[in-house]
Amino acid sequence: MIREAEKYKDEDMRHRKKVEARNALERYAYNMRDSINDPDVSSKLSSKEKENINNAVDLVFKWLEDNKVAEQTSIKLVPTSIWGVNGDDVAVNISDGMPRQTPHKQGLN
Repeated sequence: MIREAEKYKDEDMRHRKKVEARNALERYAYNMRDSINDPDVSSKLSSKEKENINNAVDLVFKWLEDNKVAEQTSIKLVPTSIWGVNGDDVAVNISDGMPRQTPHKQGLN
C-alpha cells in the first residue's frame, strides 16, 4: 500500500497544483467582474473599460471551459495573454494606484 501511494504521489501533486491554478484563475475572474459591478469602482471606469473587462472575464471562463485538462503551466499564462498590460492599467485605476492582488499573487505562479 505504501509503494502504491509513493507511485502516485507525483501525479497527485501535479493534479493538486492544476486544480489550485484553475481555482485561482476562476477566483481572479470573478473578483474582476465583482469589482467592476461595485458602485465605487464602476464610477472610476469608462464604459469601454468595463466592456473590455467583461469581455476578458468571458474569455477566461470560455478558456477554462474549453481547456478542462490544461496543465498548471498553461493556466498560468491565461491572465497575461488575456489582460496583459491593459488589465494592469485598469486594476491600478480601480485601486487608485494602491497595491492590488494580481493573478500571480493569488496563486497562479
